[in-house]
Amino acid sequence: RNKRSTKTSWRTSVLDPSFMESLFSLVLSLSRPSHELLHRLSGGGLSIDYSFPRTESGEGGSVPISLTFNNTTDQDITDVRIEDLDGKGSVTMDDWIGIPVIPSGQTSQTCLYINFNDTLQPAKFTISCN
Repeated sequence: RNKRSTKTSWRTSVLDPSFMESLFSLVLSLSRPSHELLHRLSGGGLSIDYSFPRTESGEGGSVPISLTFNNTTDQDITDVRIEDLDGKGSVTMDDWIGIPVIPSGQTSQTCLYINFNDTLQPAKFTISCN
């Protein structure tokens, strides 16, 4: 009687790095939903969404807030800046350099850091551009 031997082999494969990068981006986007801050009609063609990224806080306990600016006009938007921080209470904002230009039809993403100093006060400020 012949004994028949069976070999079992397992094949492993490494997932494509670009697939893993896409999957990672998808997971990040799902884990941090964005919210509308400024609608394009109210902003004269500039829309702004914000989200709270899962990153470490800034200096002194500042909360990072990711801002996505979308220029829906047919002209460049220039000199985007934050003015008139309503400093009532103890809410402060780290220096933000602004955005020099957002080309027509393009998006720009940046992060600002606000320190709410353990209060439930809103951060009120004005975003201006030329």
